[in-house]
Amino acid sequence: MKILGIIGDLGLYLTIGFLTIVGILDLVDKYNFPVPVYTKWALKKRQQELRRDLGIFFETNSNYINKNEELFINSVFSMLNLNQDKMFKLRYALYKLQVENDGDVKANSIEKKLKQICISELCLINQQALENILYKKVKYFIDFHDLMFVAPLSNENRIKNEQIGLCQLSYELCDMLAKDILKILGESINEVTKVIIPIDGNLLFGCKVASILKKPFVHAQSSPQIFADKYWHGKLDVKDKVIIVNDVLVTGNQIIETKGLLPDSMHIFGFFCLLNRNDYNGVERLNDNNIIPNYIIQLNDEEIEKIVRVGVK
Repeated sequence: MKILGIIGDLGLYLTIGFLTIVGILDLVDKYNFPVPVYTKWALKKRQQELRRDLGIFFETNSNYINKNEELFINSVFSMLNLNQDKMFKLRYALYKLQVENDGDVKANSIEKKLKQICISELCLINQQALENILYKKVKYFIDFHDLMFVAPLSNENRIKNEQIGLCQLSYELCDMLAKDILKILGESINEVTKVIIPIDGNLLFGCKVASILKKPFVHAQSSPQIFADKYWHGKLDVKDKVIIVNDVLVTGNQIIETKGLLPDSMHIFGFFCLLNRNDYNGVERLNDNNIIPNYIIQLNDEEIEKIVRVGVK
């Protein structure tokens, strides 16, 4: 019994001694005096606790965050004592990390991937082999419209794998352009208040790009439907700063017509698209109308025929 008592006392003294040492080390570490092994262990422990707490927080509040994403982000920034300028810089830094993950290699791979999609059976229509064609400006029509109408990923359990792949591809196209817009505009992306989808533009494509950029969108109309001076669906203010977004640029007519419908005082950062069909000098026409054109790749009928024959290099 006496031996057990001694062992018990020894255990108690060791425990108290250990906790005392840990407490001292914790206090020293708290005041930024690094203790080689302990500081590393304490940091790892704090990171684990932070991940656990954040996981519980996001799981508990996921519905609220999804419904009030912008409000939630702003409240987090506010708690971090960030003013509007710092908020913009942080947002841009986060965007930039996402875009520049693989640097120039990723940019080159995006161009190759986009060319492959353009000449695939999903998008390429050889108009020379068909009779009932309405759009006759080019020999090869590249159709990104139909691709946008596949079933949403939320229904993936009820649709075929093929449809899931098409939905992912449609999102990838939108993501390509959103990242290109961010790369070109840099921190100016924070000044953009609206995304304009042009007259007869690819509506679903523009909606998805605007959603990725977390910007509201407006769809331009060739004629007013309710108010005599309102040529668009959505809310537009003369103070808005906008970008015009579409999938393909050919003649540029619809972009120029869209600009003509917008208030003269409105600032337009430029026009952005995936593909420039340089058969019809759309870029030159936009430049002549003070619209800055931006695109990821450009192709003409001859280049398309060559790619179809030898593949993407």
